Amino acid sequence: MEALLQLIRGANQPLYHPYKQKQKNTTSISEIGEFKLIDKLSKIVEGKNKNIVKGIGDDAAVLEAENHYQIISTDMLVEGVHFDLAYT
Repeated sequence: MEALLQLIRGANQPLYHPYKQKQKNTTSISEIGEFKLIDKLSKIVEGKNKNIVKGIGDDAAVLEAENHYQIISTDMLVEGVHFDLAYT
């Protein structure tokens, strides 16, 4: 986990601890953005399953099953960011 945090924030930046004062040399995920985070993660995460056709990406992966492909998808909706319950 520490190696992942090191990759996300940069090698020369100190660790952020949520119970300590935020240090000025940290980079939040919102600052680098979703696609930069995916790019950084894809450089250190590799699929070891031979059935992975297309692995890490934007919310989906493609797996090869016996005689067909399976598409696995995930996404997140956050109240106050993507929708407001006052309007639903």
